[in-house]
Amino acid sequence: GFASGMFGIGGGLLIVPALSILVDMPQQLVLGTSLAALVPPSALALLMHWRLGSLMVATVPALVLGSTLGAFLG
Repeated sequence: GFASGMFGIGGGLLIVPALSILVDMPQQLVLGTSLAALVPPSALALLMHWRLGSLMVATVPALVLGSTLGAFLG
C-alpha cells in the first residue's frame, strides 16, 4: 500500500514476474494478461466519474486519438 501510493506501482509489479517465472507463461501472454487485468477497474472508474459528473467529455476524442496514435507509432 505505501509503495503503491508513493511510487505509483501496482499489482503488476508482483503478478508479471510470478506468471513469467512460477507459471512459465510466455512473456507476451504475461504482459497481455497484466494489461487485460486493468480493464475492469478502469471501466469502473470511468463509470463512477461519469456518474459524478467529473468526466470531461470534450477531451475524450483528443485522448482517444492521441492514445491510438501513440500505441501504433510507439
